[in-house]
Amino acid sequence: MSITIAIIADVHLPDVGGTAQEAALVWALDSLARQPPDLVVFAGDMTAAGTSGSARRFRDIVDRYGRGFRHLITPGNSDRRKPSDWPDVQRCLASAGSANGPGWAVVLLDTSTGQTTEAGRRDVVRSLGSESGGNVVLVTHVPPEQLPAADREWLGAVVKVHPIRLLIGAHHHRDAAGCLHATPVHLVRGLDPDKAVGGPPSVTVFEDGANGWERRDWVFPHGIPQRWSETDRRGFVDLLGFSCMQETLLGLEEARRRQIRVVELRADDAGTRSGAAVAEALAAWRQAGGAHLSIHMPNLRWDRTQHAVQGVEGWRRALDLALVSEASALTIHVPGASVREMRAGGAAREPFAAFLAESLRVVAEKGMTIGFENMHAAPGESLDENRSFGFTPAECLDWVQCMRERLPAAARVGVHLDIGHARNNGLLATDFPLGSWYALVGATVTGYHLHQVVNDGTAVRNHRAFHGLHGPLISLSSFLWAWEAGQLRRAPMCLEIRAPETGWPAYEHLAAQILTR
Repeated sequence: MSITIAIIADVHLPDVGGTAQEAALVWALDSLARQPPDLVVFAGDMTAAGTSGSARRFRDIVDRYGRGFRHLITPGNSDRRKPSDWPDVQRCLASAGSANGPGWAVVLLDTSTGQTTEAGRRDVVRSLGSESGGNVVLVTHVPPEQLPAADREWLGAVVKVHPIRLLIGAHHHRDAAGCLHATPVHLVRGLDPDKAVGGPPSVTVFEDGANGWERRDWVFPHGIPQRWSETDRRGFVDLLGFSCMQETLLGLEEARRRQIRVVELRADDAGTRSGAAVAEALAAWRQAGGAHLSIHMPNLRWDRTQHAVQGVEGWRRALDLALVSEASALTIHVPGASVREMRAGGAAREPFAAFLAESLRVVAEKGMTIGFENMHAAPGESLDENRSFGFTPAECLDWVQCMRERLPAAARVGVHLDIGHARNNGLLATDFPLGSWYALVGATVTGYHLHQVVNDGTAVRNHRAFHGLHGPLISLSSFLWAWEAGQLRRAPMCLEIRAPETGWPAYEHLAAQILTR
């Protein structure tokens, strides 16, 4: 008799409704209800930040859509991220510690603290002791190799003594397989469209048949472009472009040669080049089909000593470049001031608003799109009101609204969404994962910066190349879902990659993956 066990892991459901994470969870539960397995196990990290609101949202969704099958839940580390909410989260994730059927059993091991507990060990041993010779599956969130040495030793002894035929873990957001002594160990990449590595988010189904346990993935179909029409896939690539970074002339030549329709120039580099050379390169690019030119403006900062906006001269030169170049859009970092200084009544808010309203009026009247780009927390930066402004969706939307009120009514003003900044955002990346950004600011977006984020062992680095749609730290499945669903405005996208030798191949590879059916 065949046994099927479905694993849903690492959902990371935010507080915000309508996210890609919620869409993936609803799809998974609906799919399982149509083809029920013997058991569904939620293998940890159901919530993004361990808040009561996200846990209640998870429970409501499971109660509404998760019908027709039995299920167990074990928590993960993210479900404990807010200690004050943990009792409520724990109630929402309440579950038996094991389940069984004819000739099989599933036992849960709680590793949500990153280790086992004495009580948890006793519960596992007690559950295993009641299974005499059965086919037992042990499910935990943190995989064995990441547990402390004492826990690994204990777990190794357990699998030697008890009839555990399969051990399943999650947490790393990627698939893997190995053994703990003679027991097969499988890790699953999980269901989070922001984070699943190596493939689209999925439910992993294990089936025990004549040849032992076999796994297959039920892939979230709305996070991949292959199901789009050819028109939609081509339309996406037509809006996909490149930021020339510090290589203005080389970048324009490559864009011309590759017939890339969207290009961004950085004013701090383009302004140092020969005006005639830039004009000639722009003309050649446009002749080859170039359609959308964005100028990335230099930073403006608040001078606390002078009580004034700093960087005005370079800013005005960049505006002249935008006008001479007949740019389509401006990309502008949010003002360089603290949250305290930029809130209503703060010292910097009115000076920035007045300066930008005055200086941007001419480009707004010429029909240029104006996008204010979200920034991100630096390593070790405090997250109180003295941190820099523009790290959250609410702050960016507040500033956009402020500028809309100051500029002509017809002005196109919105958020320029940098997904790398949103992902590499310190602890705020937990409170506001990419799916939340898409849900909250998607309707106001004027353009995008796309770049991968990589942990090189010393720090998390921005502006790295994409080598695929899924990972290592940003999966584009949530972006593609939000794009297809209409949650994100279909606006120009620029790959913002520091090293051109990796950037151009990344562009070609990404475009090919979108176009390939």
